[in-house]
Amino acid sequence: MAEHVNNTRAAGSSKTSDRCGGAATKPTMADTLRGFKHLYPLGSPYTGVKFGYNRIHTMNKEKFILPKGQRPDWLEYPKGFLSLADADTLHLTPWQLMEAEVALMRSNELVGRYPSRMLFPFAFRQNNDDLACWEKGHGERVVIIHDFAESGWENEGSFDTFQHWLEAAKKESSDWE
Repeated sequence: MAEHVNNTRAAGSSKTSDRCGGAATKPTMADTLRGFKHLYPLGSPYTGVKFGYNRIHTMNKEKFILPKGQRPDWLEYPKGFLSLADADTLHLTPWQLMEAEVALMRSNELVGRYPSRMLFPFAFRQNNDDLACWEKGHGERVVIIHDFAESGWENEGSFDTFQHWLEAAKKESSDWE
């Protein structure tokens, strides 16, 4: 797995004066980004909300698997991912699986940033902008991209199969603690 740098951002608050001379609180970066928590369904270092950190995630197949007709025509979920979605719990911190609707939304956003690629993300790394994705034409190969990087610079690594990615994510999770 590609080496990752911890990009967790700390946010502080500063006091300013409002027009009436009273003290007003200036919104912090965390306050601003809290409205974007739909991009990080299980929590984010940017929101200051710890609903995704070091948590054993309870799986729910309906939340993580899009039915045919709602997902890209080319996407077939690997058997390992389907088995994982049937599991009772999963702990992969710093990786978090995306709920299906969020994954679809992020996939549509990726087309805008990387128009030469057809990517479908299924997990995000909570301490940076890395996404684990499947790519059209590559079967169950998992590519790690650094989202928001300039096109051509987004590649962070890849795994031949979903199972290889999962094994590396579990190892990384045990090292994370």
